Amino acid sequence: MINYGIIRSVIGFLLLTLSALMIVSISFSILYKEGDGPAILLASGITALTGAILRINKPERRFAQVRKREGYLIVALGWLAMVLFSSLPYWFSGVVDHPIDALFESISGMTTTGASIISDIEKLPRGILFWRSLTQWIGGMGIIVLTVALFPLLGIGGIELFVAEAP
Repeated sequence: MINYGIIRSVIGFLLLTLSALMIVSISFSILYKEGDGPAILLASGITALTGAILRINKPERRFAQVRKREGYLIVALGWLAMVLFSSLPYWFSGVVDHPIDALFESISGMTTTGASIISDIEKLPRGILFWRSLTQWIGGMGIIVLTVALFPLLGIGGIELFVAEAP
């Protein structure tokens, strides 16, 4: 039987982490006095709210065992959630005209392909430019592998996620 509670909880944690990383991008918007801060803040708020809702009623520690099934689902659903929510700053800021373009930019960052629909990247507002760089860093590092290092702090064993991400 699949423990959906732990899957919800871990994906919620991933979204809360993503929201915190969005906040870092806002500091560049404020530092350079550019107008993309409110869009990034809105995206961060939506991401944090969704993450918090998913973390409500998190499973008790004794039921928080991540097995292979849960590991594979967390990797797949976690990646999809990260891509969807990391596209929000692009769309809300107006850097791209269509949500599909924002999704493409986000997928490009999380997969570190380097592809982009933006013709002149250097003209982007600094907060969005930093966000774009940060999504590429997250993708290159592997957000799942990053969180595996944090799971022991949460009382969750992460070897199943590592095994699912390893291939």
